[in-house]
Amino acid sequence: MARPQGGSAWYFRAFDTLHDEFRTFRFSRILGLADTEEGVSYPDTRQDDDWNEFVTLTLAPHNKHPARDALAVDLGLKDRPVSNASVNKAIAGFVLTDLRVDCSKAAVLNPQEYPLQLQNRSELLDIESMKLAPGFLS
Repeated sequence: MARPQGGSAWYFRAFDTLHDEFRTFRFSRILGLADTEEGVSYPDTRQDDDWNEFVTLTLAPHNKHPARDALAVDLGLKDRPVSNASVNKAIAGFVLTDLRVDCSKAAVLNPQEYPLQLQNRSELLDIESMKLAPGFLS
């Protein structure tokens, strides 16, 4: 499945026979195609745990943003402090990048550039795609 993510780049998810696992690939980095060996079997996409398992991203206005109240309105936070989004593990990091969410431990990214802040970072430490999320590895 193709999906625009990360600054309008397009990615797709497929089984990588060289690494014997499902992976996410960027279309612009595909340099060519090769024939596969006849008789090679590929796993059913239902076996792609990162695509089929969902996680919750808990988002709030960045605690250092000067217009936190306006951001709360944008998120629909009338009577609650956070907004939860359910996404599959494979695209969690991409979604956080597109939404410009500060995923650093101490909310150190510029709140003007990253107006939202991830609230449940510790629950997402083992998710491969999170290495792409802004500030997550810092």
